[in-house]
Amino acid sequence: MSSRVRDEQRLTRHKVEAGLRRRHRRERLFKGSGIFATAIGIVFLVVFFYSLVAKGASAFVQTNILLDVEFDRSVLAPDGTLDLDYADFDAVVRDALRDLFPEVS
Repeated sequence: MSSRVRDEQRLTRHKVEAGLRRRHRRERLFKGSGIFATAIGIVFLVVFFYSLVAKGASAFVQTNILLDVEFDRSVLAPDGTLDLDYADFDAVVRDALRDLFPEVS
């Protein structure tokens, strides 16, 4: 081989190696950006699910209230005839709740 061919090969090899260094640097940067974006996404998911569970946990709490309900005939049957299909049971419960919690409107 002549020295001219060797010089061209060295020059070509130098260009390829310089390009490869840039390419590898860009690949590392791209890979790091992807890992960083994935980590941020996972953090957001964890925060989202934590807030979802923290705010939604109260939906699984059950409250029981013991009411003394008076079934007054004058409230259930104001006209004198007791018809259970049309009796105003809501009013009886509302009155019992008002007696137990007078400050709530």
